Amino acid sequence: MKRPPDHDDPHDIAGNSAAVDDEAHIAAHELGHDTDVAIDLVDELAAAHDHGDEAAVDLHLQRLRRALQRLRQDTSRLVAGRGGDLATVQRQPTNLATLVRRVVSAHPSGRHPIDTNLASVVLNVDPLKVERIVDNLLDNALRHTPPHCPVEIDLRAAPVGALVVVEDEGPGLPDHLCDALARDSDDPDAFAGAVGLWLIRRFARLHGGDLSVQRNVHGRPARFEVWLPARGGQPEAR
Repeated sequence: MKRPPDHDDPHDIAGNSAAVDDEAHIAAHELGHDTDVAIDLVDELAAAHDHGDEAAVDLHLQRLRRALQRLRQDTSRLVAGRGGDLATVQRQPTNLATLVRRVVSAHPSGRHPIDTNLASVVLNVDPLKVERIVDNLLDNALRHTPPHCPVEIDLRAAPVGALVVVEDEGPGLPDHLCDALARDSDDPDAFAGAVGLWLIRRFARLHGGDLSVQRNVHGRPARFEVWLPARGGQPEAR
């Protein structure tokens, strides 16, 4: 009988270490993101209260409750040692238009109008990860667009799946992020200041999809496009 090796394969150790590092980046980013959303909602809630706008106060309270619930869910999952759930895909039939509306309604909206154009699309996807994709796309646009400039989010049916497109009037991507995307870098450290962009691409690729980005040039809005295929596997030619 062949004796098992006394030591772990160094390649396996390196691979496991990289996976743990990736999960840590995802968890740290998402917890930080959820906290930032909650803080922004508290600011909008305070402003609405100061202006005596009871309807806005109620709306922001509902949004804040959802943000805190998600923060609690993320924290509970990590404490239970299930951070690896973020690196797997658990598919179920999902109405993407309903999902996008839910994400939009949870975001602070005082500084930017959010325009939506949503086709009716149902795909077999991991709703948690697609929600994170849309959430990070929208958060990126809202944070980098000048005040009161609109952000547009479209959901389009495609022959082999669906497209989620976000356009904004922000400055677009800095050179180091364009370089990281062009090099197809898998290192989250290469996306310094924009780990959410790395996460969007990672979650899209877990579904067999991908992320493409067009910079803001010649007065045209920056454009972020995520393709999600109707089935899993490797991205198909589009």
